[in-house]
Amino acid sequence: GEKKLPHRACPNCGYYRGISIYVPKSA
Repeated sequence: GEKKLPHRACPNCGYYRGISIYVPKSA
């Protein structure tokens, strides 16, 4: 999914403007 919420970075999360967005990097 795609959530624009500030959360801790994870292997499947990407950073955008200092805010980690929950979205698969393989997408």
